[in-house]
Amino acid sequence: MRVGIAMVGSRGDVQPFVALGHALGSAGHEVTITANADAADLVAATGARFAPFDLDVHKMLSSPEGQRLLANGKTRQFLDFANRSLGEVRDSAGKGVLAAAQGADVLVAGVGIDDYALAAGQALGVPVLLGYLAPWLPSGEYPQIMMYKAPLLPGSLGGPANSLSHRVTEWAHWRGRREQVNAFRRSLGLPAAEGSIVTLAARSGTPALLAYSAAIYPRPHDWHPDSAPTGYWLLPAQARQRLGESEPSRELTDWLGSGEAPVFIGFGSMPILDPAPLIEAVTEAARLAGVRVLLGAGWTELAKAGVALPEYIRLTGDIDHDWLFPRCRAVIHHGGTGTTGAGLTAGRPTWIYSLFFDQPFWGTRVRRLGVGGHSRFRDLRARPLAEVMRRLGSEDIRQRASALGDQLRGEDGVAAAITAITRLA
Repeated sequence: MRVGIAMVGSRGDVQPFVALGHALGSAGHEVTITANADAADLVAATGARFAPFDLDVHKMLSSPEGQRLLANGKTRQFLDFANRSLGEVRDSAGKGVLAAAQGADVLVAGVGIDDYALAAGQALGVPVLLGYLAPWLPSGEYPQIMMYKAPLLPGSLGGPANSLSHRVTEWAHWRGRREQVNAFRRSLGLPAAEGSIVTLAARSGTPALLAYSAAIYPRPHDWHPDSAPTGYWLLPAQARQRLGESEPSRELTDWLGSGEAPVFIGFGSMPILDPAPLIEAVTEAARLAGVRVLLGAGWTELAKAGVALPEYIRLTGDIDHDWLFPRCRAVIHHGGTGTTGAGLTAGRPTWIYSLFFDQPFWGTRVRRLGVGGHSRFRDLRARPLAEVMRRLGSEDIRQRASALGDQLRGEDGVAAAITAITRLA
């Protein structure tokens, strides 16, 4: 089987699709991947053919505008920025999705590039499957996930209001990309689309594979029968080895072995515009709670903050969360889908300090499952953080998190996704 995969985003967005591509290739399928150019190293770990397009997401998000929009947490403004950035490389992105679709039996498309992939699939007669890392599909059973800035519960708005929240959010998303997507469609001789693929999928029956576990968020009853959570798409050790991430440093392993398991704190690609106060708050919280902390730098240059660290605090760069989190007592992070899945799969109590986008949604789920909690990033202060660290050490949370981890480790999301792709293709 020939499979095309199209995605765009930061490492957390791209890595699950890389895991899928690696598994497809290992199973003997022919895979072509298109993604932003800065994903080249990740894609290389799959051995798949790569058709990059001219967008550097790391550079885009690290720009002054990207940093400002990520920091202020205004989702609509960020969506406009992301749509504009992709629109500026429309021709290149179009060539990428056409290359992934050419000769394919099926094209799997992620959020952001999915409308372009739909056009390529229609032009070449290739069926398109949606591959989403969060429940983007509309439903009357829960509000649209970017509505979770307050602690709303699934279905709490009522069916019609839930459906309206999806329509309003998708309208805002489509408004910022309609012109560029329809220009691409015209170049392929296709009629203009009336709305985004997320909106149209429910009408057309386009299936979607959701790369998270139903144990974290169950499948709504009003979705298409072929749309369902598969379990998390995890990158295997072989691919990690190709990336040079399989072996942690001797310094880190020595520190981990020199005392009690630490609390991991990290914020991935979310920018910390002024890292010194964060480091000071974490250091004081760790002292008050009497725990060690491993602080993940992510995209923030924490080492340049100029703050002296005590022995109970360590900094680390990019590292395999699947290796690290089982060696930690709890994880505290921004609530990205991948990091959330890695922490819960490790069976570790989790606390999410969310900024925006889907992060408050995952924070709400963690709280509802009783395996941790959720706060806003702007409320991160030393004494409340120390209390969070203590709460994550409570026996009831630890037991629930451990049981959930056992359940998640029994799933194989990538295998389930490949079974669905083979059947639906």
